[in-house]
Amino acid sequence: MAVMTNFEEGLQAKAQASRLTHKSIQPPHQIQCTYLDLYRQCLNRQDTSHLGSVNLLNQQPYSTIKPSNSRPAIHPAEPMAPAQANFAPSLEKLRKSLKSQPLETSIEALISQLKRRQITGPQQCAVATAHILLQVVARGRWKDVDQLLDNVQQTGRRIGSARPNELVIGNITKRVMGLIRDEAMEDRNAEIDDSAAPSPAKGAASPAIKGTASSTPSAIQSTPRLLTRQSTFAQASPHVTAQSIFSTLLSESTDPSVASGSPFRYSGASTPRGGGAGLAIGGAVANIASLRNEVIEGIEEILDEISQADDQIAALGDTYINPDDYVMVYKPSSTVEKFLARAARERKFTVLIAGVEESELSSGSSTEATDPYAALRKKLASHKIPVINLVGPGAMAYFPLTTKVLLDVKSITASGGVLVDAGAGLVVRAACQFKRPVYALAGVYKLSPDDLEDPKSVLEWGNPSPHANFADGALLDGIDIRTPLIEYLGPEMISAYISNLGTTSRHNLSSIIRDHYKQDDIAVFIQ
Repeated sequence: MAVMTNFEEGLQAKAQASRLTHKSIQPPHQIQCTYLDLYRQCLNRQDTSHLGSVNLLNQQPYSTIKPSNSRPAIHPAEPMAPAQANFAPSLEKLRKSLKSQPLETSIEALISQLKRRQITGPQQCAVATAHILLQVVARGRWKDVDQLLDNVQQTGRRIGSARPNELVIGNITKRVMGLIRDEAMEDRNAEIDDSAAPSPAKGAASPAIKGTASSTPSAIQSTPRLLTRQSTFAQASPHVTAQSIFSTLLSESTDPSVASGSPFRYSGASTPRGGGAGLAIGGAVANIASLRNEVIEGIEEILDEISQADDQIAALGDTYINPDDYVMVYKPSSTVEKFLARAARERKFTVLIAGVEESELSSGSSTEATDPYAALRKKLASHKIPVINLVGPGAMAYFPLTTKVLLDVKSITASGGVLVDAGAGLVVRAACQFKRPVYALAGVYKLSPDDLEDPKSVLEWGNPSPHANFADGALLDGIDIRTPLIEYLGPEMISAYISNLGTTSRHNLSSIIRDHYKQDDIAVFIQ
């Protein structure tokens, strides 16, 4: 009898809610409250046989409740919009956006991409750094050489802090600073040459003396600096040149106000121009404009050097690979691939690829799709060069046949130590035990003028989960697992260094450093 009473009360509540819905006497939120109250009331009485599936999520009217023996309608979710292709930031997109956005925005964008590993590898980091420093020179605010050097140094330091293990960032920064010093010194010598020109004969009209103040700067700016050097060298005698230089230095010490308009007054490479105030201002404008253009041209030459380094290294491939050689490589990069492909044109040899993970290879006909070095195998197969993948420690069994080891390095320190991919040290140490030569392939831009006092400071650690099963939590408790991504090898393990300038030993690296870096910039802290 109690069940019938509950059922009748439920029907009355249902009819009341239906009348409220159709007559729209109450607002929707009050009707929804009625539904909730009815649902709670029926649950409290534990008699829900007369209720259907109440759709509280869609908040439908109570009159649309379905019988209890039917399932609620399941609407399929709308398909998500497909991901846009090539949306992730990259080096190419950064280069295209440099001219369309402010300088500070470009610097922050590069720092963000470096931290997120969207720009990786020594070559990409070097190219990105050179492009940013070119924008600093071209669009930055600076009035003299010292301010320009400070801007370049601070920008390089900010970029280097994002990736401390990429030493090429500091290399490019210091090379640009050395380039600025060279161009400033050339301008200083040009000013000395201009001051050494003989004074005109009496009665002859001299534009620098009798001309107006407005005509003097325009005449200086319109005259090419190279032609001025040639004319002064052709006309000046040694006695007049020495006397003019002495008088110039004397005027510098007695009249320091003349040098106030020179853009090189604080750099140590400044020599004031002789003349009045109008001449000094005109010379300053001309020097800044010419210095900016010359530094930009120098940075573009550095970019060309980076882009051509792999091809120049590959040109030496047939020199160091002999017929019937067994050449072992560890995780070959594009530099090593080009080196082997060039040698395959003239030589017949065998390539042993070490460092291949078993998970990277699959069985069956899909091996080429998952092989990370399928492109290299295809290039060498066109020249009938056999390629053998060595999985895990299997490389040790092939060292009696191996004749040489080629190693792609990320950076070379001043002492000759190299930074390589983790795992290459095992191959190199085995090569040293078997007395096999190890050749390090790297462009000159990877040669750092700094020596690492603590190599651990530039090491990079990766995700250890592929090497540890965290399902065994009790066994891993209290264990610190580290997976290195970069490894440091001492100079005693490297036989020779093959660069775009040729082959050298570790004893001759200091001469290359002196040719590409200034002594004042070597001690500058970038990373």
